[in-house]
Amino acid sequence: GIYLRIVKALNATTLLAEWVHHQHKGVPFGEPGQTFRIVDNETMLEAAAGTLRRIRPLNRSFVEITMANSLTAELMERLPGFAIENTAFSAPDVTLENNIFRNNRARGPLLTSAGRVVVRGNRFENAGAAILIEGDANYWFESGATTHILIEDNDFADCAYVTNWGHAPIQVSPGVIKQDGDARYHQLVEIIGNRFHVFDDRLVYARGLKTLRFKDNEIIRTRTFPALPGEAFDLDEGCELVQD
Repeated sequence: GIYLRIVKALNATTLLAEWVHHQHKGVPFGEPGQTFRIVDNETMLEAAAGTLRRIRPLNRSFVEITMANSLTAELMERLPGFAIENTAFSAPDVTLENNIFRNNRARGPLLTSAGRVVVRGNRFENAGAAILIEGDANYWFESGATTHILIEDNDFADCAYVTNWGHAPIQVSPGVIKQDGDARYHQLVEIIGNRFHVFDDRLVYARGLKTLRFKDNEIIRTRTFPALPGEAFDLDEGCELVQD
């Protein structure tokens, strides 16, 4: 999914929004009857949600979006800079199974779907993060707050040796500028029964994640690359680490 940046509220039910990233220009935002969510671009958390009534593109950059429900006056004042996504587009169930990810620039797959995501039986040989879980409403404008990602029975072979492309083999790094209490953009990532071939301590780097479950994984030391600094679990405050 993608985020559109809200320019302003034209009235209580109509927004002027824009496709910001050049690769998103003109991509259809949706159809009447589909659902949407407005998010605060700093916290990445939901500010409002509802149903689309009309979408009227003005040109390749700007669109007029009419909602079936009305916004409060207080929210209308805060809207400029917020983002809007079509939640009917951003919640497919995804399964990645029995693949080999290697010989490509940067990272492995970028996983940002609100559906159930399963990554099972794959082999990752990536210079950056093998699995990247993001979401951003200020630069890339890629939507996708996740609910449940299961990473199970995979082989991670000496990943994240280029730190500009990844802080750890598994990286959760949404573009959250500030946290809002205990609420988090991503909810649950389970890493179960995998084999990590690693040349240093780094396993998981996570920001904006509610719960990380790490269970029955095998850690195999290698000498493929010089060790890089970092902890096994580099988590921000508020992320619950469950090891059972």
